[in-house]
Amino acid sequence: MEVVDEIVNSAVDIPRVETLIFPQLKSHNLHLHSVPQHDELVLATREEINRIFSLNWLGIESYLSVYSQYKSLLNGVASNEVEEFLQSEQVVLKSFKEHFDGYNRLIDQLYVLWVDVRLGIFSLSCTELNQLLISNGRTLLNQLSLFLAQHNRKINKSICERYEEIAKKLGEDPDDTQAMTELRKFVEEAQSITITGLLEEVKESLERLSFIIELVDLTDEDVKMNSSAFLWPKRIDPLFDEARLKLLTNQEKAVAKVNEMKENLEKVLNGLDEDIQEFKEKEVGRDMSEMYADKKLLDDITKRILECHKESQNVNNEEELLEFNATPFPLCQTLITEKAPFDTLWNTAINFFEQQDKWLNGPFSDLDAQTIQNELDDKTKLMLKLSRQLTNYPNPKKSASLIKQKLEKFKDYLPIINVVCYHGLRDRHWEKMSEVVGFPLKPKPGTPLNKILELDLGKYIEQLEEITQIATKESTIEKKMKDMKTEWEEIEFIMTSYRDTGVSILSSIDDIQIKLDDHVLQTQTIRGSPFIGPFEEESKTWQDTLVRLQKILDNWLKCQATWLYLEPIFSSEDICAQMPVEAKKFGVVDTYWKEVMGAAVKDTHVLVATGQQNMLERLIDSNNLLEEIQKGLNDYLEKKRLFFPRFFFLSNDELLEILSETKDPLRVQPHLKKCFEGIAKLKFT
Repeated sequence: MEVVDEIVNSAVDIPRVETLIFPQLKSHNLHLHSVPQHDELVLATREEINRIFSLNWLGIESYLSVYSQYKSLLNGVASNEVEEFLQSEQVVLKSFKEHFDGYNRLIDQLYVLWVDVRLGIFSLSCTELNQLLISNGRTLLNQLSLFLAQHNRKINKSICERYEEIAKKLGEDPDDTQAMTELRKFVEEAQSITITGLLEEVKESLERLSFIIELVDLTDEDVKMNSSAFLWPKRIDPLFDEARLKLLTNQEKAVAKVNEMKENLEKVLNGLDEDIQEFKEKEVGRDMSEMYADKKLLDDITKRILECHKESQNVNNEEELLEFNATPFPLCQTLITEKAPFDTLWNTAINFFEQQDKWLNGPFSDLDAQTIQNELDDKTKLMLKLSRQLTNYPNPKKSASLIKQKLEKFKDYLPIINVVCYHGLRDRHWEKMSEVVGFPLKPKPGTPLNKILELDLGKYIEQLEEITQIATKESTIEKKMKDMKTEWEEIEFIMTSYRDTGVSILSSIDDIQIKLDDHVLQTQTIRGSPFIGPFEEESKTWQDTLVRLQKILDNWLKCQATWLYLEPIFSSEDICAQMPVEAKKFGVVDTYWKEVMGAAVKDTHVLVATGQQNMLERLIDSNNLLEEIQKGLNDYLEKKRLFFPRFFFLSNDELLEILSETKDPLRVQPHLKKCFEGIAKLKFT
């Protein structure tokens, strides 16, 4: 429509020919008549042109549909599809071929499209568009080709590396049966599974190469890699043959080695059996050196049997690797079982004779009668059991019976050992024993038991045992007394600070009270014992200590409770001014209290804290003064109530709160509801 506008506009203001012929007419501004834009002819022309254009434009729109199938090459959809395809985990040659065929087909179609198309009054030039679409298609084909070539190179490299690993493993020379077994399993698995899979990969690589070779130019490295991958299947077969031959040779060597190990083991076991047979005919030696020598032989046999047991496990392991049935070595376990009684016999004999020497020649003060009794009983039972086990071996059985006799003989000393080796014996007991036997009996600390046995105390054993029993009872009392005192050494008071006064107060003493009650009862029981004599004075002193402690605690807690109640009251100057006598008495109590608590805080152990000089007396005096103070306080409050009867509606604490702040009349405010019915609060002016 701009052309029509331009034609109409070009006819405007055209000078008339007269003005050109007659110059004097130029000033008259004479122009030819022109057609305006809204003229009917102009408008009709416009409509006609629009109609013709519309009819011819339909052909162009219809022809554009020819390029709809190539739209993805322009808008990036095809490029994105290729990227997604190349990023997929699996690379399948069939899918590549489908993509190649699809894009080649599009390119072929683009080549046969018209480059100039005449449609009515229009002529379309498609050269640049066709070339652009062809170029985009070839770019995608190149992208696919390069990726497939790189993928093929990577696969071929992996094939070659795996073949090389197999070849390296096949070339190994196993140095033991375990390595040989592993190599055999590897050969079987590699040939039946791994190589089969590799052959399939080589076949796929060959198919892939036949497709790639028509698309891209291969480098020398690619050619070399392809050749290597394709030749490996033929190169690997001889290596498998060599490996199987090597395994056959090693198998024969391994079998020979196992047979040799079994023969050597049988020889050693038979030799050990002969050594044990000698002990079946042997008696335990008469002196310690001979017993030690025999024990050393037994220990050596034990060591060698264990070595044989370990070797038998090695043989069975080798047989398992060779897939043979495991060879049993029953003689190995038989030797352990047969040797056990002789080990027990010689070890028990040596242990008894060593202990007997220690008991007889060592300091008697180190001996414990009960321990010796247990040792002798255990060994006697063991010898009885051995005597039954060694029935078929006369000499070892004779030795077991002889040792049992020695054990029984030593048991005859137990009554004397029970008497003189009791650790609870004191000088008073030794003096009584000396009176019984008629000579000084108390031995020196290093005196051996042998010397005491030489004194022939057996005829006095009943009297001596009676004295020992008394010593036992007294020792029990002594231990209980000591234990109680030891427990109190660790018990401490728990102190807590009282507000901001700088004074500490007692916290909970429930555990202390329970312990005190228990020990008071124990002490009373002890003092009722008929064996209290030697500890009469000590137990009386301890009982007095506990009783005094109980009194101190009772008065302490009572004083603390009252002090805590009165301390806030007498902290008020108004109260002190109104009750000067009671305030003075409270000052005395307050001084006592702070001195007692100050000393207790320095060392909170119960026995130390309650051991202050005159502590009980001072607490009793303080409680007496506190009772007088409380009585005076009650009289004072009663007087105030009589003066103002409405104070009877208030408790002592509420009344004291008012009286302690006489300068502040507002302190009465919270208590008005109790004093006056119907009055909640007052307004002070």
